[in-house]
Amino acid sequence: CPLFVGLNSQQALRALRITMPRFIEKGRSIPRVALEDRVAYIVLDGEMEQRGVIFGPGEIVLAEALVQETLVSDSTLTAVSDLHILMIRRNDFAELCDDDPDLGVLLYETVARLVSG
Repeated sequence: CPLFVGLNSQQALRALRITMPRFIEKGRSIPRVALEDRVAYIVLDGEMEQRGVIFGPGEIVLAEALVQETLVSDSTLTAVSDLHILMIRRNDFAELCDDDPDLGVLLYETVARLVSG
């Protein structure tokens, strides 16, 4: 996953601790907010679609949710196939980065690259 590029194995494991696995059935909508917080997703297996763009295994979707307070777009995410994903809540991401500043710098730099295209 692009979010973990440049992390050593200990840092990657620490980052993975804040993820929550989810299974979404084909055709279902995927929430942009969970537990009253904005979320990003890492696709493990299957595909999801947003505005005609398909995201597959290894891709991160809605990375901007990890760093922005407001929604940039309200477009719908849809499971194109049965989907296994990891969900990352923005507050959990911020807390991890605050608790481990070295890891936080690496993660925020990566998110900045992902968001800037």
